[in-house]
Amino acid sequence: MTGKLIVFEGLDSSGKATQTQLLLKRLKKHNIPAETIDFPQYHHWSAVFVEKYLNNEFGHVDPYKASLFYALDRYAAAKKLNEWLEQDKIIIANRYTPANQAYQGGKIKDAEKRKQFLAWLDNMEHNILSLPRPTLVIYLHVPLEISQKLLETRRPKEYIKVGNKDLHEKDINLLRSTKEVYDTLAQDQNWRTIECAADNMLSKEQINEKVWEEVRKIVYSISLFSLIRLLPVKSSQSFTSFLCLIAYRTFAYHFPVLPNPLLPRAVAVNSSNTNCARATLLIITCATRSPFRTINGSWP
Repeated sequence: MTGKLIVFEGLDSSGKATQTQLLLKRLKKHNIPAETIDFPQYHHWSAVFVEKYLNNEFGHVDPYKASLFYALDRYAAAKKLNEWLEQDKIIIANRYTPANQAYQGGKIKDAEKRKQFLAWLDNMEHNILSLPRPTLVIYLHVPLEISQKLLETRRPKEYIKVGNKDLHEKDINLLRSTKEVYDTLAQDQNWRTIECAADNMLSKEQINEKVWEEVRKIVYSISLFSLIRLLPVKSSQSFTSFLCLIAYRTFAYHFPVLPNPLLPRAVAVNSSNTNCARATLLIITCATRSPFRTINGSWP
C-alpha cells in the first residue's frame, strides 16, 4: 500500500478547508489521483454525537468520552480511507486524529495526566479502531488573536443551532490550551508547521506555496519496495530500468509540473540488484542534495 494520508490541522479559521481544496486542485493538475475528506463528517449519521456535543446538549463531557464521539465518526470512514490508500491515492484530510489530541488534551491541565490521556487516545484510535496513521501532518499555525478575528467574520456553520460559535469556539481558555497542545505535538511528532501569519494573514496562495513545498517531498518520495514493484519482470533488464526510473523520479522531484506517468509493474529483483539500488540512491542523494525518503521518512 503506497497511498498517503496528508492531514491539515490548526485552530478554527486557520484555512484548513481552503488549503485542502487548493492542494486537491494542485494534485489533479499534476495527474496525481487524490481524494478529500472532512472530519467531523457533519450531517452524516456518524457525527450525530459530535454535533450534539458541540451544541452543548450533553452538558459537561470529560475528554475521554468526548474523544470517543470523534473517533467513532472517523471509524465510520475507515473502510473508505483504507480503500483509497490501497488504490495508491493521496488522501487530504481536513482534520483527523491530531485534532482529538489537541482539543480534548487541551482540557487536561496536569502534564502527566495529559500524557496518559494522549497515550490512551493514540492506542484507542490507531490500535483498537485501526485507523490509518497520517503520512504527513501539516499544522497551519495562526496566532490565537488572528484566529479569533477571522472566526468573527466566518459564516455560521449549519450544525450550530444557536449563535455562530460551537462549544469549543466559545471557550477562549480551551482554545488557548488547545493551541499549546498543537504547538507541542507539532514539535514532538515532527509535523510540518506552516507559519500563516505575522501581523496579518498571508494570502491563501502564499500559504499554498509553502504547503506544496512540504507535500511534494512526500508525493515524489521513493520507497524502495514500491520502486521494485515497478520494475519489469525480466531480471536482465531490472537494473537498467531501475536506474531509468530513479532518473525520472529525480527529475520529477525537482520539476514537479511534469505528469506522473503510469509505469509497468514487476514481481521481484534479486538481492544484488537491491544492493545496487541502495548505492544508486546514495549517489543521487549526494549529487542532488535531495535525500530520497521512504513512505515513513526513513532510508529504504
